[in-house]
Amino acid sequence: MGTEKNRGGRPPKWDAAVAALICEKLATTNETLPAVLALLKKAGKKTPSLALVYKWRAQNKEFRDQFRLAREQQAELDIDEAYRVARTSLVGEIVIKEKEKGRVVKEIVRTVDNVERSKLLVSTLFKRAALFNPARFGEKIDLALAGEVAVKRVVLDPKWRRVDA
Repeated sequence: MGTEKNRGGRPPKWDAAVAALICEKLATTNETLPAVLALLKKAGKKTPSLALVYKWRAQNKEFRDQFRLAREQQAELDIDEAYRVARTSLVGEIVIKEKEKGRVVKEIVRTVDNVERSKLLVSTLFKRAALFNPARFGEKIDLALAGEVAVKRVVLDPKWRRVDA
């Protein structure tokens, strides 16, 4: 009962300017929310904690709508990034070391295109875009009914026997 420690200062309050800046950064970068907050803090901006941003989102409809729109715009960036990754080679070197009795006797360096990594990046970006904007990039499920519906009339007689009519 009233034994909470006073940490000094006022409790954090809603700041529309900071909220708008967070949403702007989200909408214009492929960064995660924690990374955006870190970037803003590094730039010397007044930055709330991640928990406070989630609290703002839960309690403030205007911010929730702004945040949703920022994520939808971020989904567009993810699709563009997926396209860029798919068109660009991820060239890297593979080093194969042949050992004999624990010692490296031969080292072969090959330059290759890392196709599997490209596939993983594209897949991840598409999934993230579907999460942020499901109406546009989510899986389309067709719920339309097709075919005929047959109705059969069944009458119960007083003796509880089923009689087909």
